[in-house]
Amino acid sequence: MTETVDLLELASTAVAASISAGTIIRQYAKQFDEQIYQCSVDKNQNNRVDVKFMGSTRAKADGTLVTDADSAAQFIIVGALRQISKSIRIVSEEDRESSGRYQGFSQSSLAKISQKVYHTIDSTRREANVAQYNNEEILVEPSRISVFVDPLDGTNQYAKGNYGSVSTLVGIVVDNEPIFGVICKPFGQESSIFTGGNRNSDEVFTLYGGILTKGVHVYGHREKIPKRKIETPKAVISSSRSNGIVRQCIDFLHDQGSLAKDPALVSGAGEKGLRLVIGVFDEAAWLFPLPGTSLWDVAASVSGR
Repeated sequence: MTETVDLLELASTAVAASISAGTIIRQYAKQFDEQIYQCSVDKNQNNRVDVKFMGSTRAKADGTLVTDADSAAQFIIVGALRQISKSIRIVSEEDRESSGRYQGFSQSSLAKISQKVYHTIDSTRREANVAQYNNEEILVEPSRISVFVDPLDGTNQYAKGNYGSVSTLVGIVVDNEPIFGVICKPFGQESSIFTGGNRNSDEVFTLYGGILTKGVHVYGHREKIPKRKIETPKAVISSSRSNGIVRQCIDFLHDQGSLAKDPALVSGAGEKGLRLVIGVFDEAAWLFPLPGTSLWDVAASVSGR
C-alpha cells in the first residue's frame, strides 16, 4: 500500500510545533536575561562584567551563529513533522536533526494545538469551498512534499538579547509549489489586526495560511486576516542592504510612483515576510539582491501569500 500524507494534518502539526518551539525559545531567552541581570548585580566599580552573547552561542562552519535554542526548536519541529511522515523531505537551516529532551516541552500540548488548528483549517476550507487541493488532493505521496524550516530566524539578534525580529519559519511545498506557511514570533508582534496595535510580548504570535487554507489566520482567531488597503506601498529591507543597488531600485520605483521614498528597515527574514502580510507601515515589497537568502528564509512567507 502506497504511503500518503494528510496535508491538513501536516499543516496543523507545523503550526503546533512552531508554537511549541517558540515557547522553548522564550525559556532560553529568559535564562539569558537572568544571567545578564545577575552579572549587573554582581559587578562593582572595579569589576565590570560585559555579557555580549547568549550562553552556548557558537559559530557554524559558514561563520553564522547558532545557539542551544536553535537546536531545541529544530528538535521539536522536525520531530513533530517526522511523526506525520518519515519520508517527506525536510530542509532546515541547521545541518542536523537535533535530538534530546528539553524542559518545558509538552507533547500533549502540541497535540492539542494541532487538533485546534486542524479544525480551524478544515472548517474554513469547507466554508470557502476550496477547489484546489480538494478532498482527493489532501492525501498526497510524501515524495511530492518538501518542508523548509528555519527554527530560529534572527539568531544574531537573539544571541545579543534583541528579540523583536526573532521568528520561527516553516513552509510546506507540494510539487515545487508553496501551499502553506507558518511565521511564529516567540516574543509577540505589533499588529493592528487583532491586538489593537499593541505588542503583546507575553504570548507567542503565530501567523499561518496559504492556498491550502484559502487565506491567512492568526492562531487563536478563527477569522481570516482581511485584505489591507495600502495608500503608498513601502519597501521593507535590512539596514545592511539600504544602499547600493537596493537604494537605486527603490529610488527608481519611487520616481515611477510605485514605492514610497523611504523604506522600512527591518531585521530578520521572518519579520519582513510578516510585515508584508499584516503590515505596520504600508509595507508591500521586499527587495533583496541575493546571495544570502535561502529557501528556509522565504518559503513560509511565499506560502502564505
